[in-house]
Amino acid sequence: MEILNRALGSGMAFTHESFSRNTFRTSDNDFQRTNGLAQLAMEKYPDVNHWGLVVYDGASFIYSAVMFRELLTRLQAERGKSVKFTDIIRVKIGSTDFRPYISQLLAEPIDGIYEMVGGADCITLWQQAHAFGITKKLKCVMDQAIDFGVAAALKQNLPPNLWSVTMWYEGQHRDVPEGVRLATYYKEKTKSSVVPGNVQYGSFAVHTAAAALRASHGSTDPETVIGILESGLKIPSLKGEQFFRKADHQVIGPVDYINTVPSDKEPGFEVARSTKFSGEKLAEPPTPGVAFKV
Repeated sequence: MEILNRALGSGMAFTHESFSRNTFRTSDNDFQRTNGLAQLAMEKYPDVNHWGLVVYDGASFIYSAVMFRELLTRLQAERGKSVKFTDIIRVKIGSTDFRPYISQLLAEPIDGIYEMVGGADCITLWQQAHAFGITKKLKCVMDQAIDFGVAAALKQNLPPNLWSVTMWYEGQHRDVPEGVRLATYYKEKTKSSVVPGNVQYGSFAVHTAAAALRASHGSTDPETVIGILESGLKIPSLKGEQFFRKADHQVIGPVDYINTVPSDKEPGFEVARSTKFSGEKLAEPPTPGVAFKV
């Protein structure tokens, strides 16, 4: 039985065509994340009307760009405005030379970028983009890949007006005592000034197991546990209480976004602004067993 091991599975298949009653997704999904980024783009940068789309060459990554394009187009249409997009630029995992992709973007009159390229590849991409001067023409970047580790490596090469989705940002949830305690403990133990958002996943998995065991009076019978988690049981987390949607086992809780900027102080960046959206309002309608279409 698999109940808690899909923390990093944000692709849409888990709760749609590949849905299993024995699987509960403990993270927000790509539609929620992208929906929030599209709303941020419209609200904070309404005059950015030509977007570049840069993602890994993989089905879920490509589809995230499709979702951003469709969602932002709809949002801007509601305001009576149109928006343009480049073709989706598909980046090979492990690339070391991003100049061909950057040249494609330089040839377009873009003023914003949606990006989903991770880890070392993301660092190389933006270092080379900065060297080519592309960041000077950008008004904003909406991102699903630049976490604190990448930001610390990029420092002054961080793109302008960068908004990233994050699994959890401690500064956004100072009303949650456990989050404050964990952040304090982490900083003391690691001597780091920032706490990676992915610690929320491990914490929430433990809380989910504990909450299910309490409610079942110690029973680990799969059908009993599934029934409890499908009941709307409120589970404590670093984000506050979360619950699983009965129909498709999608976790519902806040989705966090951060605006990261360069800093002369360690670790070379800081969070200038942050916000969160209701995961319930961002979520798509449940269609377990049926492929999702934006």
